[in-house]
Amino acid sequence: MVKILITGDFCMHDRMLHFRSNEIVAAMESVVSYIRGADYAITNLECSVFDGEYKPITKCGINLHNSSESVKALKKIGFKGVTLANNHFADFGTEAVNESISLLEQYKLDYFGGGRNLQEASRVKYIEIENKKIAIINCCEHEYTIATDTEGGANPLDVIGIYHSILEAKEHADYVLVIVHGGSEHYPLPTPRMQKWYRFFVEVGADAVVNHHQHCYSGYEYYQGKPIVYGLGNFCFDWEGQRNSDWNSGYMLQVLLDQGIRIELIPYEQCNDNVGTYVLRDREEFDRRLDVLNEAIQDEMAIKKLYDDFIQSKHEEYIYVFNNSQNRFLRRLAKKGLLPSEFASEILPPTILENNERLLTLLSYFQCESHHDVMIEILKEHKSKL
Repeated sequence: MVKILITGDFCMHDRMLHFRSNEIVAAMESVVSYIRGADYAITNLECSVFDGEYKPITKCGINLHNSSESVKALKKIGFKGVTLANNHFADFGTEAVNESISLLEQYKLDYFGGGRNLQEASRVKYIEIENKKIAIINCCEHEYTIATDTEGGANPLDVIGIYHSILEAKEHADYVLVIVHGGSEHYPLPTPRMQKWYRFFVEVGADAVVNHHQHCYSGYEYYQGKPIVYGLGNFCFDWEGQRNSDWNSGYMLQVLLDQGIRIELIPYEQCNDNVGTYVLRDREEFDRRLDVLNEAIQDEMAIKKLYDDFIQSKHEEYIYVFNNSQNRFLRRLAKKGLLPSEFASEILPPTILENNERLLTLLSYFQCESHHDVMIEILKEHKSKL
């Protein structure tokens, strides 16, 4: 039997930002035996990794990076590969991407879903364990770190592209594993689109689909006999503003390959009052909550209703980007040349496209699949009131 272990987001931040590799390993002591006990362990490296100085890219949200101590620690802990298709891998531009990849190669860690250009980032990765060939496809939703033909970054979640990657992988591998970085942050269920797309990946040949990104864990289902796991939660990601919340819970996923495929979950608490990741000894509450999530995932009507409720809760946050205060009378005067230009810039508020913060937010809302889903539903709701 082949055992592949997969975890969610790993990023040294806040209290752990300047940890040396040995300190990181010590903080992960509770989970090390599970990682080393797997035939192959993968984590999601949620940042660029470099020791030099690079300028952060322009985006809304934080730019994340770690030093080479993180890569060194991942190797010591027992990981053999990292997923790079996420919304922070190219936070410091293509030169930082190149250094990140060089460090991974230096420490002999495999990487998936990221590269020095789009061709490299979109490659299917093949690994061989006990005479079984396993294909790994890694992609992420569209935000600011997608690779291009000439710039490094992440492999995008392009349904047609992933379809062809799965077909290619089926020709050369015994098992095909698709790992996606996507979903709505802090929402513990798949969106209707996610469920539809991930089930499609199974229909065309994926043996398992695994998701992370939401900063909270979700449930899973077996679809046509294949596991789809909708959210692993943060693996080790300290954040000062997040304590005793969903941010601090998650699970390691064991994918077991033997004639067929099945999964096992190892729940933990991470970076709460104590720094590091700690396996849960009492998992009763975890199992109870997981049952609730799994029950909803089996009911497409429930998924739609709960997602509608989530959209309503996000209404003000998303529609804010359009709420630029405008004085229509003054703008008409300016357009007709009746408002002196020396006063116009002081009197008139900037348009949305002249407001850098709002422009970047708007771009994120429409190019990222999960943000786009929410924004479209909110705009449709407003259209219905016309």
